[in-house]
Amino acid sequence: MLVLLRKLKMKIIPVVRRLLGKPVLKLNKTKISRIVREYGDTWSYYVEPIGQGEPFKAGQFIHLMAPGGEVSHKFVRHMSVASLPTETELLFSMDLSSGTPYKTLFKKAKVGTEVLYFALAGSFTLEGVAPGSHIVFIAGGIGITPMRCLIRDIESNKRDIRWELFHVGREYLYKDDFQIYSDRYRQLGRDGVEAMLDEAASRGGQTWYFISGSHSFVEDLSAGLQKRGIAEERIKLEDFSH
Repeated sequence: MLVLLRKLKMKIIPVVRRLLGKPVLKLNKTKISRIVREYGDTWSYYVEPIGQGEPFKAGQFIHLMAPGGEVSHKFVRHMSVASLPTETELLFSMDLSSGTPYKTLFKKAKVGTEVLYFALAGSFTLEGVAPGSHIVFIAGGIGITPMRCLIRDIESNKRDIRWELFHVGREYLYKDDFQIYSDRYRQLGRDGVEAMLDEAASRGGQTWYFISGSHSFVEDLSAGLQKRGIAEERIKLEDFSH
């Protein structure tokens, strides 16, 4: 459902802006400053700061156009920002193995390649999470991306929020960033998900559940938590099916 809504939004925004007499889209430019291969065909792209007047909250995403692409669903994806708003580079990571036109253009990109972006957005943030709360982060594969930013935000701003992170996958992106939190960070495969949900659902109290990953992953785990008595309004989802 989230994917369909984003596709619809991509089509509606230009029409609305034309009716209001505004430019179809305000496209902003930046350049790739670093490219790092993480593992397999998963890569991290660091880009120059997007400038003043474009603040974002930890956990949000940006509409990022593939280098040399055009404004269409084929060449624009929502990419969660893995770095903090205060950092000198913005970090995006993606698995290029699908070979889509979007991913193919990023695979050809070099340091210095220009990329376009627009519309920071997203509600996968700490908004509504009161001081003293506990967050259980559950990431599926590349879905760890926004959680890196959220956890860095909690730690760097010394927020009164306790957290723990379960990362489900075969490879573990950003694992070096989380090793210092060994008491709160766990890696597991899909065969460990049911036991993990039992444990996570036992936290109770002021606990929030942030789930990020593929469409099937977030749907299945959200349903699993609700089956275990967790209220839907205590669960935040970020669908990475793109």
